[in-house]
Amino acid sequence: MRRVLALSLLATVAVAAPSLAATAAPAPAPQVKDVAGDANGGANAVPTSDTATPVGSQAYADVVSVLWQTTKTSKKVKNKTVTTVTGFTVTATLSGPPTAPPGTTVVYRMLGSTAACPFFGVAYYTSKSSDPNLPQSAIRDNCVGGTTRLTPIALPAISGNTMKWTVPLSAIPANTKVKVGSKLAGLWFETREIEDFHGNCIPDDGGLTGLAGACGLGYGALDNSKVGDASYAIG
Repeated sequence: MRRVLALSLLATVAVAAPSLAATAAPAPAPQVKDVAGDANGGANAVPTSDTATPVGSQAYADVVSVLWQTTKTSKKVKNKTVTTVTGFTVTATLSGPPTAPPGTTVVYRMLGSTAACPFFGVAYYTSKSSDPNLPQSAIRDNCVGGTTRLTPIALPAISGNTMKWTVPLSAIPANTKVKVGSKLAGLWFETREIEDFHGNCIPDDGGLTGLAGACGLGYGALDNSKVGDASYAIG
């Protein structure tokens, strides 16, 4: 009798297991999606071009999706679970690993906007710039006076064809006014090839070009996405 009862319990567990798996929460959907095979520089001629081509697309620059997610920690306080928002992550999935050819630097920018910031997001350069003031991975914003600013953060974790930035709230400059509850609207991305001047920076030209002090310049976009209605709120 005991043997029959034990077999019956095992059969019940075996049947229940698939049911538990079926109720698992689905993976979060990326807010930004883009067609594969369009990292062909078409955005140079047609802004926000997303036309795939049979040849010419660079898999290492071809972003197909971007997912923004909030990070949190939880702890017990007087028998209650208290959850605290710690920051956010940005995960970009590409057609291939983000490894640029030798001698080439590519910058990946994942951006959105707030009421105070025409753009705010993250950026990553595939190689360290000769300009010591240019971080390889950064929060990128122009929240103050319209001037582009790069605030250093940890390099994104790269696994195969994905890059994942982790941005703690403590790393966000206070004067961006980006905090818990802030909403980033019009999410989009771009990838550009960068020309590094290798230490030969542009001298002061009295504001004629607006490029004084630059130690490198970005070429046209290899790939980008349309600025649509995708959004993300921290928290």
